[in-house]
Amino acid sequence: DKYLDFKIGIGDIIVQDNKKYYIYSADKKYFYTYKLRKQIKKNFSFLINNNCYSFVFDKTDKISLKSEYYLDETFNSGEIEIINMYKEKFLKEVKSLNENILKIGSLIEYKEKLYFIYNLNNEYIYVYRVYTDNVKNSKIINIKINGGIYKTSFMSVNITKKSLEKNGFNVKRYADNDEINEIIKSSEIPIQEHDLRNVVQKNKIERTIDDFVPMTILINENNNEYYLIISKDNNIIELVNINDLGDTFYFELESDGCPFKYYRILSKEEFDIYLSKIKQLKDMVLMFNK
Repeated sequence: DKYLDFKIGIGDIIVQDNKKYYIYSADKKYFYTYKLRKQIKKNFSFLINNNCYSFVFDKTDKISLKSEYYLDETFNSGEIEIINMYKEKFLKEVKSLNENILKIGSLIEYKEKLYFIYNLNNEYIYVYRVYTDNVKNSKIINIKINGGIYKTSFMSVNITKKSLEKNGFNVKRYADNDEINEIIKSSEIPIQEHDLRNVVQKNKIERTIDDFVPMTILINENNNEYYLIISKDNNIIELVNINDLGDTFYFELESDGCPFKYYRILSKEEFDIYLSKIKQLKDMVLMFNK
């Protein structure tokens, strides 16, 4: 019963047997939780309070209130909203996969081979053959689908939907809009102009201040804290520390001596949640200053 004194509930992370669990619901007997992965899985991870969290949303763990556990982390309402957004996105994608919905951006398995759908109509799907292994071919380049790295030569094939229905197929995952656009853009470049060594080299190059645009999270090398860019005007960016959303400030970008490094860019949904939280805090300050 001593554990109940902490008033642990929805939005908290508890530790039991060296495993961490996020509480999404509770009743008088149990916490209903999602387990956190020990190893961060990129597709289902996000940044809150300078920490990266990765949840197992497709499995529920029931923990008795009378068992032994302790409080590890507590999220506020805005952070809970971000977690719920990711959960809904994941469950929506799982539902689509279970229903085998064909759409542009689908990675499908058909006759024991993988294909990426780049276009379709009522009769045909238009696909590129993709590979997961090391294909020894100078015309093969890397593409990204739902965070996974695949290979293709952009050899176009059309498959009838009747054949798919007859022989069966499985949707393995869906590319997001940015990945779809990048794949289509890459397919328009003559294959001989692709230089894999340059692609790998480019991916290793550190982002510069030219990439410091709104929706981007930066890390300050001086204090190792994370900042979100709210707006940009020429060389001036408006920043907010993601642990102190009520305090925005302006910073003039310079190539030399800039303490910020590119970390990652938020999705529009994440950015809108942060903007909403910032507006709420600003409105509260204005109300108390009246």
